[in-house]
Amino acid sequence: MTARAIERIREVRDNEERAGQVLRLRVLAGGCSGFSYNFGWEEVGAGAQDEVTLFDDVTVVVDKISLSLVESTEIDFEAGLYGAGFVFKNPQSTGGCGCGQSFSA
Repeated sequence: MTARAIERIREVRDNEERAGQVLRLRVLAGGCSGFSYNFGWEEVGAGAQDEVTLFDDVTVVVDKISLSLVESTEIDFEAGLYGAGFVFKNPQSTGGCGCGQSFSA
């Protein structure tokens, strides 16, 4: 996670009053290229099959299946003239769709 991504996650967490929650990153089957990224807040936290990473005061939880598809991925946040969002630079990605919402591995 880049500093910009952590800062944006922190802003969302604080604005939505989600103190104490963890951010779960999943890779879901679907999208026009096969897989898509999914972020969501959780109260519960990590389970036995999860990897937990702490970025400053932001806790990110990834299940082992998703982890195999995002290992070594850089997650950044970019804002520009046409919008803003998280950008995934995944070395395991072998392709993606035109809209950038899904990838193949």
